[in-house]
Amino acid sequence: MSLHLQYINYLLANKKSIISFCVVGLLTAIIYFIAFTVFWKILGMGYILSLTLSNIFSILFHFTTNNRITFQNKNTRFSTKVAKYSVLLTINYVITVLIVSAMVEKFNVSPYLGIIIAIGVNVNLGYLMSRYWVFRNIE
Repeated sequence: MSLHLQYINYLLANKKSIISFCVVGLLTAIIYFIAFTVFWKILGMGYILSLTLSNIFSILFHFTTNNRITFQNKNTRFSTKVAKYSVLLTINYVITVLIVSAMVEKFNVSPYLGIIIAIGVNVNLGYLMSRYWVFRNIE
């Protein structure tokens, strides 16, 4: 079977969790952008601090919703999920800061564009790590 057909079969077999993950991700991004705007534009904080605080708010929503709804994980200890999710977040955070910093410092564009690019980079990695490592149900 070709790689293309394997990919399509994977998408079809996992469509419910993929759609749920994307909806949760969209809601998380909305929370992230609102929080970032409040911290950066309204409260006048620096963009790195605003990124950090926005991450905290969106992380709480993302973890809780994916754990309970998207992957419905009930068999893994909470502390194990939190530890694994922390590794995933650290990777995503480093990628986000690097991309946003590069966009602002090297290309002199809005941090918003950097955030959008970082989300695009992190979404695939986030789904795979969440499904097969963080929220994997162990029977």
